[in-house]
Amino acid sequence: MLPNISKLTEKELLRLRNSVDKALTRIERGKKAEAKKAAEAAARKLGFSLTELIGDTPKNTAPKTRPKKPAAKPKYCNPADATQTWSGKGRPPVWYKDAIVAGTDPKTMEI
Repeated sequence: MLPNISKLTEKELLRLRNSVDKALTRIERGKKAEAKKAAEAAARKLGFSLTELIGDTPKNTAPKTRPKKPAAKPKYCNPADATQTWSGKGRPPVWYKDAIVAGTDPKTMEI
C-alpha cells in the first residue's frame, strides 16, 4: 500500500524521495549486471571473451574536457632570436613590448 503523500511533511517526503532514488539505482545496477552477464555468455558461446570484442573500456568513456584548439600560427618573430614567435593574439610577450618601446615598427617583426 502506498502512503498518502499529500499528508506527509517535507522531511518525510524528502526521506521518501531518497528511498525511491536508492531503489531505482539498485534496480538499474541489477539490470546492467544482468545485461553484462548475458553479453558475456553470448560472447563465450561464440568462442570470445567480452573484453576481446569490446576492449577494456572504462565506465565513463565520454571525454571530460573539450578537445584543444590548434595553436595559432605565428605572426611576429623576435628580431634578436627567430625561435621566439607570437601569434598576435593574447598578451604580447616581453620581447615584443621591449622592441616596440625601443622604436621598432611592428611591421618589421611580421613573419
